[in-house]
This record gives sequence, C-alpha cells and structure tokens, in this order.
Amino acid sequence: MVKSYAGLLLMGKENLEKLFMSYVLKTDSCWTWTGLRSGEDKRARLEYKHRSYVASRVAWFLKFGRFPPQNLFVCHHCDNPGCVNTEHLFLGTQKDNIRDAMAKGRYNREAQKRGSAISRKKRLSIKRCKRGHLYSKDNLIPKPEGRGECRECHKMRMILRRFNLVAV
Repeated sequence: MVKSYAGLLLMGKENLEKLFMSYVLKTDSCWTWTGLRSGEDKRARLEYKHRSYVASRVAWFLKFGRFPPQNLFVCHHCDNPGCVNTEHLFLGTQKDNIRDAMAKGRYNREAQKRGSAISRKKRLSIKRCKRGHLYSKDNLIPKPEGRGECRECHKMRMILRRFNLVAV
C-alpha cells in the first residue's frame, strides 16, 4: 500500500518544518527524535491529523524537496533509528541496508529470525553499539550482565531523561 503524504503537503513546507523541528533534539552528531516512536524497531514517527509518517522520510523531503520513492528505504549511516539528521541518511534498497549492517559488523542473521536470542559469546564479539559507536575501553561503561553500555548512548539517554523526553 502506498503511503500518501498529501496531508503533510497541504500544511505547507514552512509549517511542516516548524512542526517537525519541534520534535528534534540536536546534538553534535545525531538529531534525536523526541516525538512518537513505534514498532518493534522504535522508528521515529511524525503524527499529524491522526496519521503517522516515518520521520526520516519527512526529513528527506524537508532537505531535498521531494519524498523518497516508496521502493527505497531511508537508511541511517549512524545506525540510530531515531536520528533525523539528513547528513546521516541515505536512500537504499533493503539489500543495501543489510549490506551496510553487515559491513559494520552489526548484522546477525540468527537474531533476525523471530524469537531467537544472541548468545553471550556472540554479543561480546560485536564491535559497535546499536547506534554505531565503536566499543572501546574509553567508550564503555562495564555492566555485570555482559558487554556494558556505550558512553555516548548513556550520555544521550541522560540528556533525554533530564528533560523528561524519554521514559526511564
């Protein structure tokens, strides 16, 4: 089913940009979406007149003046599904997206199967956090139950918590 963006276009680009940016928390790298997050992967969504739109596709429109074709994904170089910084976005097929994930060492075919869990050994062999930050001694907060938490992601989570933008 093709998603219609006509409702968003009727509000005008300036008003759309104003609404869109009211849900964005800009940092040095990612622009974190503070609005609705839905689905299993917690994709950023913009709600307008009882409809929701994928925020990264709206960001693409605001930057380039047209919505991406329905057969292409708006993929993230930063691997943060909540990021709407157009410098971090690129268009690609599902195959391109999987290739990108594999190149970064964060694609696990077994984990893609429903109900499957990653073994502790496999989890510890992952070189980057889910948002693409490199795991290193300097960027890791050790946790007793496993690998630990990325300092960059922890810092972002604390900023969001401080401003009551995300549930703890």
